[in-house]
Amino acid sequence: LPEFSFLRYATAKNPDPKSINSISEADGGGLVHFLVLYDTPDDQIRQAESELRIKFRNPKINLLGPVFFTKGDYVVVSSVLGQNGKEEKKLIGVGQAPVFENSKVAFSFMLNPLEAQLLMESFKMATPDVSIMFDLTFSGVTQAYDAEVEVNWSMVEKNEYYHEKTNILFYSSEVHKSFSELHKTGAIKIRTAGKDSLMAQILDATYEKLLNMMFNPVKPSEIPLDQKKGFMEEIFGTGGLAGLGLFGASRTYILKELKTEGKSTVSLNSYSTVERRHLITFNVGNIFEKYGKDKRVFRDVTLEDPVFQQRDVLVNIDGDLQSAFEDIVKSAAISFRKDHQNGRETIREVFLTKNTLSENDGRIAMSYLNQEDKDRLKWLDYQYQVQWNFGAEGNYQTGWIDQNTPIINLYAPYKRHVINLDADADKLKAENIRAVSIQIEYDFFGKKKQKRLTVKPGDDLSTKFFDLTLPIDQQSVDYSITWIRNDGSKETINDKDEYGLIFLDEIPQK
Repeated sequence: LPEFSFLRYATAKNPDPKSINSISEADGGGLVHFLVLYDTPDDQIRQAESELRIKFRNPKINLLGPVFFTKGDYVVVSSVLGQNGKEEKKLIGVGQAPVFENSKVAFSFMLNPLEAQLLMESFKMATPDVSIMFDLTFSGVTQAYDAEVEVNWSMVEKNEYYHEKTNILFYSSEVHKSFSELHKTGAIKIRTAGKDSLMAQILDATYEKLLNMMFNPVKPSEIPLDQKKGFMEEIFGTGGLAGLGLFGASRTYILKELKTEGKSTVSLNSYSTVERRHLITFNVGNIFEKYGKDKRVFRDVTLEDPVFQQRDVLVNIDGDLQSAFEDIVKSAAISFRKDHQNGRETIREVFLTKNTLSENDGRIAMSYLNQEDKDRLKWLDYQYQVQWNFGAEGNYQTGWIDQNTPIINLYAPYKRHVINLDADADKLKAENIRAVSIQIEYDFFGKKKQKRLTVKPGDDLSTKFFDLTLPIDQQSVDYSITWIRNDGSKETINDKDEYGLIFLDEIPQK
């Protein structure tokens, strides 16, 4: 059997007193749950090796292994009929995917009655219009250029793209257009001593730097409902699934609150780590043709008698969280509590570790029965809390969270925050700076942590950065910079980082 199930359910609803029809539509919906395994088949690896040997005329070429992805997002899309009678792409579910090969991804989605009906009709087609797209990110190193970029923040803030737009979504095409406009108006100046033929690559490197300084990415799941149609149009355009090539480039951003004044200079004369994206997409296939009559795969039920009802609450593990069990998270305990209307209480608990995650088949669920729960809506209500264990790094407990959905989405309560360093080495030397000491201080769930780096003029700054793990709601970290001159005198400032970039050549004047 395929690791797939589609349950459509129907429930009665109160009749409309104004209706004269004796037959009306019932309430209900659908629940889709399936697992996807993505890897690279051996025959494709051998074929790629063969083609590379022919292309480069070298029979000794071998593929050593896969590209390691650092993070990934997935989007599940189907077609629905719009109000104008035309077919529209519909987001069924979004989330983060595991970032290692030979892994299963568990999907669970709730559908309203119309979506459940349309999805079923789509499954019945010869080529079901249900597709899954993975947007996978991997890291690489950019070339160093004999160039530097000057940003005039006053001109940036006056630009029409950024003036009073801190809460507006920007698509990647708009971001690129805005950077081009800033370049034309002189808000961004590029000085280079290199070849003109490299200007396109220099522009790409410049835009990469500016993107990290000025924008925060927005996940598809965080896009407001009234703007999701625009997100789908940005991805697909008018070409339907033929436009999927745009997905890797079509990202959504929100402008950071720009507080920088004056001018900043960013050097491109060192190698930098950058992110690149790879798109994988596939169609679910003709699963209904093979298993449409198998009740273990496709099933329609009527939820009428409460005595025989059982509710399953699925635990959906975020893709980034799976990899976090390799290094940061030691365990996570999910406690579940259901207060029934007859005064009884149902308690469930799931304990997750690295081993239990690798052993489970992608379905983690906690169940409870109907114990004289007359109010059907209140029967759906429950509470859960998560106890995180970070080993020597401490613990964190969420407290009880009220919920009524059939899915608990488990996300790591922290995020990765990288702080890069940038400086003009010639300026430091001109100021007689011998070394610069940078200290970072931040809180990790009640435990104070510190990190320190020392930079000397001429150091390769691409190897000098802070890689921090912060609570998910923490927006800034404290830092101090101490400049040590050749004569032993020192200058120190204290500030906060919000953008992931600290300039070391902005030396306070005595």
